[in-house]
Amino acid sequence: MGAMKQYLLKVLSLCCEHNFGQEAVQHAIFTGRIRLTYNLDQDLRLIMGEPGHPEDSLYPELVEEYQAYRAGRTSDGIGRCQPNAIRTKRKDG
Repeated sequence: MGAMKQYLLKVLSLCCEHNFGQEAVQHAIFTGRIRLTYNLDQDLRLIMGEPGHPEDSLYPELVEEYQAYRAGRTSDGIGRCQPNAIRTKRKDG
């Protein structure tokens, strides 16, 4: 597990030096928007685009999607649930 965590930290730090950008990439990974291959060059190209071709980058979309998420919307315009918005009864026993 430690190796995966170190790899994720390396990817995040190479994608962006700013916390918000790293959070956007992390959000995309955790939600399944992008899947890591654990090949550093391939993963960086997937997120940041080919070197010299920033137009191929997913990064601007990831940041935009994360901004929408943080604002309480999803990309399809449906509001996301707030942590305490839905309560379920716990069944004990």
